[in-house]
Order: sequence, then C-alpha cells, then structure tokens
Amino acid sequence: KPIEVGCCLDHIARSDLQIDIEIKVKRLAELEAKLNLLFATLKRVDQDDYGECITCGDIIAIQRLQAMPQARECIECASFKQ
Repeated sequence: KPIEVGCCLDHIARSDLQIDIEIKVKRLAELEAKLNLLFATLKRVDQDDYGECITCGDIIAIQRLQAMPQARECIECASFKQ
C-alpha cells in the first residue's frame, strides 16, 4: 500500500505547530513574570520602599539597582540565600 504523503505532512505540520505553541506559551509566561516584577518595583517606588532590602532593611547599593532595578534585596542577603 503506498504511503500517503499528504497525511504524513499534515502530522508533521501539526507537530511543528504544537511545538511552536508550547514555545510561545513558555515565553509568554516568562514575560508575564518579568512584567509582574516590574509592577512590584513600581509599587515599591510609590510606597517609598524602593532601594530598601526586604530582608535586612539596609539600603541596596546603587550599583546593584542600576544593574538590576527590580532587586528587592541587598547583595549580601541575596548571596546568603543562594
């Protein structure tokens, strides 16, 4: 019995589409997480908590905030958790 090329191509196309969708869903989740961090950072700015370590209460170094504006902890507290 001859192989139906159209059938195989349809299956491959569906598989490619499924993979593409999974990649896009994962990327969307990553972007959503980043957006949530940005909203949390803006909320801290509004509450005058921005730049204050949420763990020890010390001021977060300006160099850290410039490199990572969403930082919620000073480098010492962040390093301790790792």
